[in-house]
Amino acid sequence: MKVLPNSEELPKREVVIDEIERLQLVVDGAEVSKQNVNELKLEKRLFLERVKKLLSGPYYFEAFKFQGLEGSVIHAQNPGLEGFCYTLWEIESFFGKEILISQLNYFFSYISALFHEAAFHDEAKAFEALEWDPNLNAHQKYDIFKQKVEEKLFEARALLEEQDLSAWIRDGCVYQIFLRAFNLAERRAILGQDPESVSGKIFCDLKNTDLPGPVESIRWTGVYPIGFFNAKGNGGGSPFSVKSMTDIDALHGGPVACEKKVKELKSQGINSIFELLLNHTAVDCDLVEEYPDIYIHVREQPWDMRGYYDFTQAKTGERYWIRRGGYSYDGERYYWD
Repeated sequence: MKVLPNSEELPKREVVIDEIERLQLVVDGAEVSKQNVNELKLEKRLFLERVKKLLSGPYYFEAFKFQGLEGSVIHAQNPGLEGFCYTLWEIESFFGKEILISQLNYFFSYISALFHEAAFHDEAKAFEALEWDPNLNAHQKYDIFKQKVEEKLFEARALLEEQDLSAWIRDGCVYQIFLRAFNLAERRAILGQDPESVSGKIFCDLKNTDLPGPVESIRWTGVYPIGFFNAKGNGGGSPFSVKSMTDIDALHGGPVACEKKVKELKSQGINSIFELLLNHTAVDCDLVEEYPDIYIHVREQPWDMRGYYDFTQAKTGERYWIRRGGYSYDGERYYWD
């Protein structure tokens, strides 16, 4: 039995959006309910999480430690199947497989535990059966073991690549538009087009001819409303001082125009990327008032910063220190300044 089903073994599924944008799922030609749609999505997500756990290893696993020459230890590149296989290949290419055959029992124990943790129990039992096969010698077991772990690795990676919805951002051309600095009127004037047709609201004005050739994605930077309180500079404040994470600045067209433009671009095969700047909220951001506990509140900054960030831990009374640019060594405190 294979660890992962081939794509042709899976039921053919097609997503359909009707005139009121009600999501349906067609499985082998039959419509199913929204509840079943969610169940299928959950089942698929959980399965892919198991595959990722197999490839990268559970967070609580330590990377396998191979025994090298003269008692040296070589750590696998990660605790999962990928790290194990890559390191196995490197060691065999440098030192030969004899040094690995002597560790075969440890390999079986580790790989069996890894497959069990990822809930691929049948495959784990297959490795256990191979380990105790009385008809095979150590060299034969190693060759079969290596072949099997490689097969599982390639199958798992192929499945993730097939289901990977982020390939478009890695393989395509991404064009970044910093809205404040993007002078659409001047750009059109340079191209001999009418600059008077520009309203200044980019989500209303932008056309495909304004882009520098074919692109797969646009990364929109600085789309959120800017905070007013303590705004810096003479340009209306910093675009990275965000007043609301759920709104689009009216200066750029507002949320309705933004959504319309994103859908228009999507219909033409162009994806949109929006930055989520949770560490750049303005002082008057709505999150500050709604969720004050997610922010660090500090005293007014003194002239002498030394010791400024010291605080007492309430539960134990132990004294801690935190300082930008500071570090501890051998029980002593040191500062870069």
